[in-house]
Amino acid sequence: MFKNISETLKDYGVIAGVVSVATIAIRPFISIKQTIRDMVITFCVSYFSGMILEYTDFNKHVICGICGILGLLAVRIYMVLESILKQIQKNPIKTIKELRGKDE
Repeated sequence: MFKNISETLKDYGVIAGVVSVATIAIRPFISIKQTIRDMVITFCVSYFSGMILEYTDFNKHVICGICGILGLLAVRIYMVLESILKQIQKNPIKTIKELRGKDE
């Protein structure tokens, strides 16, 4: 049982590592800080999504593809959430009123 678990961890670690390196190739001219942040986000999301999808009835190749796509999308989702939170930080009252639909 433990051999199977260690092989699974290694498999998804390798997939997450490859997707993290692909993230660097997609956006080569950004700062080192952003590159490391993107790699960590991509690695974590790819790795954990692979571990979660391991318990489904999908083929191994389909799971690997979904892990890669989720990892690459995670960086974009993070960037969108970050921009929304920055907008809320600038003017929280106005943003809350806009979300409620009560413009003055």
